[in-house]
Amino acid sequence: MLLHRDMQSEGIEENLAVMISPGLYMEIFTPLSARLASAQPELQPGLAALKELVGEEDFGKYIESLVGMRRYGETLRIITDKELHRSLLERNFIDSLKQAFGVSEVRIISLA
Repeated sequence: MLLHRDMQSEGIEENLAVMISPGLYMEIFTPLSARLASAQPELQPGLAALKELVGEEDFGKYIESLVGMRRYGETLRIITDKELHRSLLERNFIDSLKQAFGVSEVRIISLA
């Protein structure tokens, strides 16, 4: 990471520049429902049902921040960013996830 400082007459302005390999790019994290709307529209009815089951606050806090979600037949695969997030989902939302998406199994994978 490279931090560059430009001195200006009215003070100091800091610009953060990140050196990235040409094959990589950065993207601002968007909520799960927005990403799935274009990539996997078939999951939208399940997301809407899940939002009704768990409530808007928990949906925004625990579901919208998921890294990914995909359905494979009767299995829903979910990817989280942290082990704590995975544990919270397993403890509090497994039944709601199964009901909302009409699956018999939910697998939750943690990246860290």
